Amino acid sequence: MTTEERVLRLENAFSTLIELARTQSERMDEYERRTEELAQTQNKLAQTQNELTQTQKELTQAQKQTEANLSALATIVAEIGRAQLRTEQALTNLSERVDRYISGS
Repeated sequence: MTTEERVLRLENAFSTLIELARTQSERMDEYERRTEELAQTQNKLAQTQNELTQTQKELTQAQKQTEANLSALATIVAEIGRAQLRTEQALTNLSERVDRYISGS
């Protein structure tokens, strides 16, 4: 093997090493970019999870308030029902009294 052939082989090997280094550098850049994107996505997911947890707490509180309001409403409706019965009884008594008064009994 001549000196020129050895130099040519060395140049080719050096070119190959340079190409491998460039490719590796591109891969590392891509890896770093994707790692950063992953970190950002994980941060967004954590933030979203926190927001969902807060929303769930608010919904739970709203549900408790709704149940309390429904309980109060049920009590009021029951009272209205009793008042309606008393009113109907009073009207019946009044009607009977008027009928007795008119009939002279």
